[in-house]
Amino acid sequence: MHLVHETQFLAPTSIFALYTTIDKILLEANETYQKRSLRNKCIIMGVNGPITLTVPLKKGKHDSKSILEVEISYHDSWIGDMLHAIRSAYGAAPYFDYYYPELEAILRKRHTLLWNLNEEMRKLMIKRCELSETVFLYTDTYKKSYSDDDYLDLRNKRLKDYQPQVSETLDYSQVFEDRHGFVEGLSIIDALFCLGPETSLYLRRK
Repeated sequence: MHLVHETQFLAPTSIFALYTTIDKILLEANETYQKRSLRNKCIIMGVNGPITLTVPLKKGKHDSKSILEVEISYHDSWIGDMLHAIRSAYGAAPYFDYYYPELEAILRKRHTLLWNLNEEMRKLMIKRCELSETVFLYTDTYKKSYSDDDYLDLRNKRLKDYQPQVSETLDYSQVFEDRHGFVEGLSIIDALFCLGPETSLYLRRK
């Protein structure tokens, strides 16, 4: 089975769990940018509920631009704001101090292109989640659809398709579990900060 999906910024834990069941992952490198998706957003859990973190993009018609050419905007001080939000959300998580410096270092590089930022984050998460056996490839052409049953095409889902949901079953201890219960649909950093080295085992049993 092959999984096809677009580039994502700190993708949901559910995507990483899928990686453990798929032979190869195809990252869509030949699409045009689309708004309101996880291409430049991720969802974390704050004290008052889910928070959407956004990597701002330079103004322009991104919908007609190749995903490989979409540029990040640094007009506002969003890096500091994003890091503050992450610290506020996960500063009390058991493995925050272990993983946060690497995350911060990548953001502070001020990548020009969204694709490059997402790829460096993805590779770090794959390493820290111990999923090195997962094979990633890039599409060499754009296909409108994959009709072959051997392909699971998850491209072009909107942000709302990944909105967090409260689960009746506690999967692992989240930082604000006492306020909101266990919340599914969050970025992989939620599991990583809370579970640390056990994230790999958690993903494989999902």
